[in-house]
Amino acid sequence: MLGIKDKIIADMGSTYTVDHSIMAAALYMTGVYQIQNYAVDAFGISTNKTTHGSLRGIGKADASYILERLVDIAARELELDPIEIRMKNFIPADAFPYRNATGALYDSGQYHLALRRTAEMAGYDRLRKEQADLRKKGIYRGIGVALVMEPTSSSRIHATGGYASCRLRIDPSGAATVFSSMGEQGQGHETTLAQIVASQTGIPFDKITVIHGDTLPTPYGFGTGSSRSSVVLMPSAWVAGKLMRDKILGIAARQLGVVPEKLEIGDGKVFGKEDREQSIAVMEIVRTAYGAIHLLPENMEPGLEVTGYFVNPNIDYTPDAKGRMNTFSSYPYAAVIAVVEVDVETGMIKIVKYTTVHDCGNMINPQIVDTQQQGSIMQGIGAALYEELRYDEDGRLLSSTFMDYRLPSVEEAPELALEHIVTPNPFTPLGAKGAGETGMLGPPPALCNAVEDALSPLGVKVRETPLTPDRVLDLIEQAQAKSAHA
Repeated sequence: MLGIKDKIIADMGSTYTVDHSIMAAALYMTGVYQIQNYAVDAFGISTNKTTHGSLRGIGKADASYILERLVDIAARELELDPIEIRMKNFIPADAFPYRNATGALYDSGQYHLALRRTAEMAGYDRLRKEQADLRKKGIYRGIGVALVMEPTSSSRIHATGGYASCRLRIDPSGAATVFSSMGEQGQGHETTLAQIVASQTGIPFDKITVIHGDTLPTPYGFGTGSSRSSVVLMPSAWVAGKLMRDKILGIAARQLGVVPEKLEIGDGKVFGKEDREQSIAVMEIVRTAYGAIHLLPENMEPGLEVTGYFVNPNIDYTPDAKGRMNTFSSYPYAAVIAVVEVDVETGMIKIVKYTTVHDCGNMINPQIVDTQQQGSIMQGIGAALYEELRYDEDGRLLSSTFMDYRLPSVEEAPELALEHIVTPNPFTPLGAKGAGETGMLGPPPALCNAVEDALSPLGVKVRETPLTPDRVLDLIEQAQAKSAHA
């Protein structure tokens, strides 16, 4: 792939308030490929529709969809396998950190490995053979491939601040409280923040309380948008935990007559690395910090309360010589192979299987990452096949109830095969990347590629979403009419 020329025209609704979707789409249209020749014109158009707003994967989903559809179209034109064309053009693992055409600095990635593993899990060669056999029986099965990348943890001056903070307090009872600068909406912060603090301080997990969402006791914050929690919030808890750990070790070192570097924390005790019998209970240190301050090291403040800050890494705040800036901190990604069957009589699409390999760096809690991916994938399936805001010519919304606006349910959930590979983020102490939106990006291009592949014998070209049954039937009729007049 040598270059991309793009023109974006976005319907922004009646009040043009958010340009982030256009900017994100424009900045990341080259995706995971080695494309340094790139030109884009982007326009936001005011209309008499509902005001434009943010949704999971804002802008990034648009770029991923367009790019991965273009790659599949090119593969068909060049008579290349969709995996082969991608493998030939991916950014190689040894090229990271990689600066793309618009100045984004990708932190790390193993795109070849991710897609290769996805193909192995899906049984790609077998699927192609089965597809040929099924076509002879009149069964329209399609296989769609995509590799999507999600820029995460943006920093925009005055908008998101570019940092997060956690205040950590251990009270005289030995229980710890974490005050988070970010609220959560199901991301599992109460678990992951407690995990990090427990690993640093030796306080048992079940004695750690996480407070969020109340602006009076918690530090100022900028929200969880742009999948920034694991990139800046979790490291701020790690910093707070380290500060607390240093204070605990400092108190213990004076009590035991050694230097802090020779001590370790575990099992509710501070003990010598070389002599575990040389120890003191963490609760004894807590009592000292609050009630026997004459035993504290010189110049140490009484009590056990610290605040940790972490500033978004890998961010440019001034443009380079070409006027480019990197405004996102980390770049997780996912490879996808989707298998569908299309009923040409009804237009119904059945997802036979959805296989994906995801990489968000080091996972603080793999189970939580799995659930984030599962929910995000279902939301992406909704965008690809079901959800649509339909308007009449006068700007009246026609799909304003759940009778008209369909959402995928558990009945539509496909067989899902999910794995992770780990390419740590080199810019953060935990090596983690964002994990909240990548799953959303994969279904639209992968499913549309699969549907077009399934209906390729009919000459169907997919150019819009969602692929509702009526739209699929329209596409089939258009292809048949074109064929009849050819």
